[in-house]
Amino acid sequence: MRNRIFPLIGAIILTFLIQSTLKSQWITQTTPFTSHYYTLFFIDENTGWAAGDGFKVIKTTNGGTNWIHIATPDNGRAESMYFASKDTGFIGTYSGKLFRTYDGGYNWNIYQLSTASSSRILRIKFVNDRTGWAVGENLIAHKTINRGNSFFKPSSQLDGFSKNDVEFFNDTIGFVVGGGLIRKTTNRGYNWSLISVPNFPSQYYSWNCIEFINEQTGWVGGTRGFVAKTTNSGNNWSIVSMDSAYFFGWYNDMHFINDTLGYAGVVYAYGGGGAVHRTTNGGVNWTSVIGGTGFVDELSFPSNRIGYGGGGDGKIYKTSNATLTEIENVTTVIPERYMLYQNYPNPFNPVTRIKFDLAAPVHFLELIIYNSLGMEMMRFTEGRLTNGVYEYEVNGSKLSSGIYYYMLRTDGFTATKKMVLLK
Repeated sequence: MRNRIFPLIGAIILTFLIQSTLKSQWITQTTPFTSHYYTLFFIDENTGWAAGDGFKVIKTTNGGTNWIHIATPDNGRAESMYFASKDTGFIGTYSGKLFRTYDGGYNWNIYQLSTASSSRILRIKFVNDRTGWAVGENLIAHKTINRGNSFFKPSSQLDGFSKNDVEFFNDTIGFVVGGGLIRKTTNRGYNWSLISVPNFPSQYYSWNCIEFINEQTGWVGGTRGFVAKTTNSGNNWSIVSMDSAYFFGWYNDMHFINDTLGYAGVVYAYGGGGAVHRTTNGGVNWTSVIGGTGFVDELSFPSNRIGYGGGGDGKIYKTSNATLTEIENVTTVIPERYMLYQNYPNPFNPVTRIKFDLAAPVHFLELIIYNSLGMEMMRFTEGRLTNGVYEYEVNGSKLSSGIYYYMLRTDGFTATKKMVLLK
């Protein structure tokens, strides 16, 4: 019976996702200072750094359970951060300085990218292990092709305005956002074309962040809750969301897990509305998942399931269920092989648990549930997961009684089993 499902899946393509009713709870973590954390970055689920006012750099190696102060390389303000590995990282400042570390953040060297006033380095991102960008205000639009050993300006076309964020598909094609326009390059940043968004009041408002989940689908977020989306590699954009309640604030950073589920860090000039917002319909509607008057300048998601946000009053937030699926590591034992277990209870009504072993860390994981005709009924997707024993809780309240198949698919391992829903 197991082999019968695969040709049926190939012949019948019908996908509709069952939205989980679970919430992604964000927990406030304790940090050494009460100052504002403008930037943070996690290289994996446990190891991360944060910095902000006073340039106090803090670090955690246990997922934020403990944060320690490890360095104060300058007396200004840290604006942006990126780590290429557990040892090598970069911090951009309020005054055009770029710092680099080779020992995990304990010691830092300095570059001066610009001496002009208002030269904040607002975002640092790497395309691969050699190529990266640092963008910001005025003249800040610098590129490295040698792992950050040196930076240069490939073009003057980005001078004179604030580049709030940068995103590259690869070394050749990328975007910057700032002001009311989006700029795109197809030749490694040497030339840039302007892309406008219809019905966006660009003379008054600005795009502050950009996020792509693949080379076709992306979003930009900006002032007053404006969100625009593209499905053709950024050549055309359309506004999908705007809320005048955000008049005094803006979306400052975004992370999308798939084409429907995403998060945004919210900055408010005057309180209210919450610090992190979530969409479950591709950016059309947003709800607050962190209430109150706080704000989050930057998000960092080392995996689809784990996310962090840094903001005001010394607060760092963490979610362990960003995918809105019930998955948990149920033991500290490291399994010797990959294994998908029979669900329990089976038959079930309407909740069951599906357990599996990961003998090594994986870069992606999918649990897909099909009906007896091979039609996809539910899909749970994770990013990076460490080795261990995991369980999903699956709620079949929206499914009909019958026979179903669940398939686990990950790096180099695929397995399928049958289960029965009886109502």
